[in-house]
Amino acid sequence: MIWVCTSSPAEGAGQVGALFTSVRRFHPEWKCCWAVADGPGAAAGRAVAAADLVLPVADIPAARARSWIFQHARAQLTDALVPLVLRMLLDRPTCDLVFFCEPDVVLFSPLDDLVRALDGASVGLLPRHAEPGVAGDAAAADELSGLRDGLYNVGFAAVGQGAEGRRFAEWWAARVLRDGRPELGDDRWTDQRWLDLAPGLFDRVAIIRSPRYGVGSWNVATRRIGGDWRGGFQVNGEPLGFYHFHEFAGGAHRAAVERRAGGAEAGALLGLLDWYKGASLAPEAGGPGTAEWAFQRFSNGVPVTAGHRLVYRSRPDLRAAYPDPFAADGPSSFLRWCEGDGAIEYPELFGRERPGEGGAAPHGPAPADAAAARGVPGDASGPASGAAGGRPWWSRVGSAVQALRGSDRAAAEDPAQHAVRW
Repeated sequence: MIWVCTSSPAEGAGQVGALFTSVRRFHPEWKCCWAVADGPGAAAGRAVAAADLVLPVADIPAARARSWIFQHARAQLTDALVPLVLRMLLDRPTCDLVFFCEPDVVLFSPLDDLVRALDGASVGLLPRHAEPGVAGDAAAADELSGLRDGLYNVGFAAVGQGAEGRRFAEWWAARVLRDGRPELGDDRWTDQRWLDLAPGLFDRVAIIRSPRYGVGSWNVATRRIGGDWRGGFQVNGEPLGFYHFHEFAGGAHRAAVERRAGGAEAGALLGLLDWYKGASLAPEAGGPGTAEWAFQRFSNGVPVTAGHRLVYRSRPDLRAAYPDPFAADGPSSFLRWCEGDGAIEYPELFGRERPGEGGAAPHGPAPADAAAARGVPGDASGPASGAAGGRPWWSRVGSAVQALRGSDRAAAEDPAQHAVRW
């Protein structure tokens, strides 16, 4: 039995519905699983009707701890669930192979040749780039982003049943559970960068280089794409297997296609994009959802900010003291700590000056130059209090605080944003 699984918050129901509908069209014998990075009962629409298994976070044992959930923004939690669900599906005795696909992937032809290519493999990975670019062109420039963000496109991954596949799944899940919370600036991208290590750590890792798989805006410059809805779409003369509509809703995908592709190729691709807008984003498709994300607020309605999450995951003492950081009732809570001691220790995040630094308490974050003057680069895992090497421990998260203010990854707290996962 082959399972296709995906992960998204409830607002991604339209995309999940488009993916599963395409799977049903070409492989009705396969099973579909949706891991919902949201609260119980949040999933709805066409995605649920097309799914054989729907797993809210509360139904994923390794992920249900609220202290673990709190440490992730919406896009980060969505990514972190992937290895955990792969491992759960492999526990099913009838499961032979699991395909993970991003929710914004759509199949356009049968994948029987992909299944054959994975016969005997423990893991299947899809490189972001399967052909080298020419020095100085856009494709060559895109290769640099692969060195930063990861060599493999986690829009797709395959794990086979067997000792080595299960060993990989256990390893990937363990890394995400413990070290998959991307501190700003370390380029781990929650689950993605770990895959760079897989070919060296595990046996029988298949690298799928066929150009008909994993087509996306970042590699269209090195692939010849043509065709139409009547005769089908082709890539380098082969039927298009699946396309990854990454960053579609915000318009970045279309802009990248228009920049990288030209002539007939651009016409074919833009036709695909016009179709996907109706297939995945229309209300009748089941999405996008309008309900607020279940983990966006404390229990009293106060919004959870990126700063709250950063401090909580940087402080083992706070995680031990407040096992449910969402709970804001009573005299002792993580939110109360942030409003009191936390505002003194982290004025850059919570808007108060430390005693002795002078000046009135600001109503917002301290200026960036003041943060730079106070922040000392270093790690973010020091002791709960006191000083190390003559400086207070909070100064060692200065670089992370500055990165939080200046990085576009902080936009992950905005429902309209999504992590880059090529």
